[in-house]
Amino acid sequence: MSAGHLEAADVEMVSPTGNQDLADLARGSRQLGHDLAISLPSEDGNLVYSPASLALAFAMLREGAGGDTADEIDAVLHLPPSRQLDCNTLLRELVEVGEGDTVEVNDALFVDPSLAVEPGYLEQIKKWYGAGVEQTDFPGPALGDINSWVDDKTRGRIPKLIDQLDPESVFALVNTIYLKATWDLEFDPTETADELFTRADGSTTTATMMRQTHALDYAKGAGWQAVRLDYAGGELSMWVLLPQGPDVDPRDLLDADLLAAAESAFASRNVDLSLPRWDTETTAELTDVLRQLGMTHTFDDGDFRLLTKEPFQVTQVVQQANITVGEKGTEAAAATAIIGETSAPAPPDNLVTFRADHPFAFAIIHDRSGVPLFEGVVADPS
Repeated sequence: MSAGHLEAADVEMVSPTGNQDLADLARGSRQLGHDLAISLPSEDGNLVYSPASLALAFAMLREGAGGDTADEIDAVLHLPPSRQLDCNTLLRELVEVGEGDTVEVNDALFVDPSLAVEPGYLEQIKKWYGAGVEQTDFPGPALGDINSWVDDKTRGRIPKLIDQLDPESVFALVNTIYLKATWDLEFDPTETADELFTRADGSTTTATMMRQTHALDYAKGAGWQAVRLDYAGGELSMWVLLPQGPDVDPRDLLDADLLAAAESAFASRNVDLSLPRWDTETTAELTDVLRQLGMTHTFDDGDFRLLTKEPFQVTQVVQQANITVGEKGTEAAAATAIIGETSAPAPPDNLVTFRADHPFAFAIIHDRSGVPLFEGVVADPS
């Protein structure tokens, strides 16, 4: 695939001892997720993105940053002071998410052979992330290598992450997350039927609605209700957050404090659940979004002396994500690329009804850490 592979010799990936508390990483990832929810444009209202993929990619880049550049990466990505051990622990825990479920996280750093990467940077990304560097000629061969690698790591769900590379590009740090998980309580296909779904503007469309009535974790608060659907392996769950009232934006339900309130309030209830099938994807150019969130040095005058002694700056950040939800479970994938250059350019008494027949938010959470792997909004499942 590439002209050569570089990694720090005699350096092993850290194996955490004991139970690392990932609460700060989880809260930061949820804050990042809400920032993206309210900042990302969407023509039809549908969104799917991965806070975890973006955070892990920038955490790796952060190993090469210094000064104000390092500080703003920490601030915009909400990375905690314990980011290295936290990210390392999360990567280790996601290797095994229970029988029948799969989460695969992969990182790769593609660089042109002309870019001299600092040995200390190679040590850090190997120590904390188990990653190395793939040397490949930019832009032509690198473009094919990156897209082929992403296609392979996402099992064909993202065959083309990057359309083209600037002729001055010499660097691409890429993270992928692939998820395939089966519901703990699968939906009966014979109960699935076409029903009306009301869009945010009041118009209606036909959605394929799945149904089940079970004891599920349920919570409600001012202007919202939520249900948690476990996956079979016992380590993952989807939270569906449903606005109550016309003035509640589903994006606001991904606020970190609201997610924490839902988590605290979840309790088992008999739930008559209606949930549409959906299959959506989002491709987002994140450079302007990150600038609006306060990331300026990284793009304009970045201090990456720990990565390379050559003049270097980040020029583009892109993420592509997709999700398919049906009666048996969920399949989703995300890929993030950070690109750089060396120069600038009738129910029982206790039954509650949860009818997701209007726009709602969702989050797929790694339960042990609380980190959101995928989040999004379903505005029109048709």
